[in-house]
Amino acid sequence: MKLSLQPKYTTIQNRLQYNETATAQGARRDIVSFLDQNTLSFAIRADVVISPNIAIQYYGEPFISSGTYDRFGYVDQPLEQVGNGQIYYFENEREEWSIWDIDEDQNGTVDYTIGNPDFSFAQFRSNLVFRWEYRPGSELFVVWAQGLTDTGLPSRRLFESLQNQIFSQQLENTFLIKMTYRFHR
Repeated sequence: MKLSLQPKYTTIQNRLQYNETATAQGARRDIVSFLDQNTLSFAIRADVVISPNIAIQYYGEPFISSGTYDRFGYVDQPLEQVGNGQIYYFENEREEWSIWDIDEDQNGTVDYTIGNPDFSFAQFRSNLVFRWEYRPGSELFVVWAQGLTDTGLPSRRLFESLQNQIFSQQLENTFLIKMTYRFHR
């Protein structure tokens, strides 16, 4: 029997990132901002050899990555950062979407709007494989795979997002059977 658990946590802070292109007062604006991203995953593996001809293998990995953007600006040789008083965040009541309103000249009129690029991406993939070599060169595989992919608005805590986006969701199940037979001379 072999069992392994490989947790992994990575963080990226202050990475300049392109968001989208907008038009303000007839001029093109390539909107950029700084990204703070946290990623957490746990790879779980188990191999059990019951006999030389029978083995069971399991692999599972919950994965969550969450990113928030701030300090918006536009590229105009050099980067022109949108300052306080120029950018306003609007979130609807049901939190299905949110936007940033940009008023570059601070005249009280929105010059352009960009979507909120913040994200939370979660995924879970697992499979359980039973392998039986029922005669030399001939095998039977029975596979049970589970999976889930979800996106949403990021939570302040990564573990909370993992719970909400993976562990409290319904997983998709797939069952496969593969049989090979070797004809002997």
